[in-house]
Amino acid sequence: MSIYATWLALNDDTRPPLVYQGSHINPAPDDRRGGSMTFCAIPNHCHPSMRGTDADDGPSVDYARLRATEDGDEASAIVVLDRDQIAELRDTLTRWLDSRDPRPA
Repeated sequence: MSIYATWLALNDDTRPPLVYQGSHINPAPDDRRGGSMTFCAIPNHCHPSMRGTDADDGPSVDYARLRATEDGDEASAIVVLDRDQIAELRDTLTRWLDSRDPRPA
């Protein structure tokens, strides 16, 4: 049983990511989809240092797991990130989302 609780899952049950075709291929919305991406965090009640504390029902301990798989590959990339790394990822994603689309309207 995993100690991680899923917060976000992009997979066959939702809308899977586009399949990576190489760094020389521009992705398109109608490209083949497959694989998955999940973001999971450890709830406080699952971490030994937090059990029985007032923070027992809090959001999560200081680590989260990011997992990305390709079709048929159950473990393409799994990393555990700390809060500083998550904040850096959040800030990078926010900067990317807020950037202007260079295509004409």
